[in-house]
Amino acid sequence: MDAPSDYIISKLTAGVGGLFGGFGLMTYIKPTSVTEAFARGGVSTGSACIFASPLLVFAGVKPDWDLEIASGALIGFSAYFALGAVANFFKHNEKRDIVEIVQKVTNKKDRKNV
Repeated sequence: MDAPSDYIISKLTAGVGGLFGGFGLMTYIKPTSVTEAFARGGVSTGSACIFASPLLVFAGVKPDWDLEIASGALIGFSAYFALGAVANFFKHNEKRDIVEIVQKVTNKKDRKNV
């Protein structure tokens, strides 16, 4: 069984990688407020801490600190991008009803207008 310090170091390295991944995308997709920046940084770091080691185990690679930083950066980058895409979708559709949004997403037209 691994020592608790190995577990803590694994999570810290993945979190640092996730933070770097989030910061890397933050230079291109700028947050609109400080609160949004902290939220996106937290999501990037948290998702990297959670998913970096399982991703490496799933890929069949022995988790090492340098690989955990790299996979954490990839996951943090992806989480920041996905969070931004979902936020932009809801920002553009905040005045619409849920039925209109579902029709827009599924590209179904109202049969009354056909």
